[in-house]
Amino acid sequence: MRRINRQTGTTFVFSTHDKRVIDMADRRIDLEDGEIIRLGFRRGKEWFYAMERASDPDADSEDSDLQSTG
Repeated sequence: MRRINRQTGTTFVFSTHDKRVIDMADRRIDLEDGEIIRLGFRRGKEWFYAMERASDPDADSEDSDLQSTG
């Protein structure tokens, strides 16, 4: 799949909790209760997050509760 991705630009989408599969990815979108909570990309072996949802569990606001971390 990595060869196909590199040669043709094909994107593969996986839904998993398996860390071994996640560690093979270049990008990730973390979901919680159907909502995006984190957008990440990897450089080398380290993950960087372009966006993470604010961690205040008591916030009921439907306004943007996402924050940029990059």
